[in-house]
Amino acid sequence: AARSAEGAVEGAVAHLPHVKNWLRTKHAVLFRLSNRTIQVCFQDGSEVLLSSEASACVFTSKSGARTCHSLGALPQDPELLRRLRYVKEVLHQLVSRA
Repeated sequence: AARSAEGAVEGAVAHLPHVKNWLRTKHAVLFRLSNRTIQVCFQDGSEVLLSSEASACVFTSKSGARTCHSLGALPQDPELLRRLRYVKEVLHQLVSRA
């Protein structure tokens, strides 16, 4: 029984998202996860999480306030939009280099 429980745990761990690629820039650290999620941790403590699977954006401001938005209906929050533009520029550079 112990062996089957161990195999179940190993199987569950195999399905956990993991970091596929990462990049450190002057302003942030960007992670691309195995489930195609992009996580960007900025120097000021703010964070952007982009999920194509959920079509969602989770934004954590530098003050720690967390909000979740549909990618199709982002709010006119200047702090969020500025960071999304930065993420877009970095991702574009990565794609054009590859």
